Amino acid sequence: VSGGLIFRNGKVLLLMRSPTAFFPNHWDIPGGKVRPDESFIKGFQREIFEETGLRLIGIDDFVYSFDFLDGQRRRTRQLNFFIDTDDASISIDRKEHSNYSWFAESDLAAIVADVSVETFHAVATAFKILKTSG
Repeated sequence: VSGGLIFRNGKVLLLMRSPTAFFPNHWDIPGGKVRPDESFIKGFQREIFEETGLRLIGIDDFVYSFDFLDGQRRRTRQLNFFIDTDDASISIDRKEHSNYSWFAESDLAAIVADVSVETFHAVATAFKILKTSG
């Protein structure tokens, strides 16, 4: 599974999982499963576009990975990267997500109850990397 950490103006984009989706009503990193017939990059591009309406321009540094059980209870690994996208307006798929928002590092404490521990650590790690890299 791919996860794309998209930053604009010091804030990260997170998507709220819809009430009927796997892991409902939780903030999530844009991305998703790569299909067996596509490369990691093609799958990543497709998922980012499907979930945000943004076009993936580049995959930058690796940030953090974590394992979770998917909707069929299969162990799944999510690889999270900083990514560059176009500057189009966000357009979410309402079947999968009910909302989106841009979060500053100072906003994370307010959403900790509505985000998985793994996603929280990935986002916090991304902010830490950005602070130490300049």
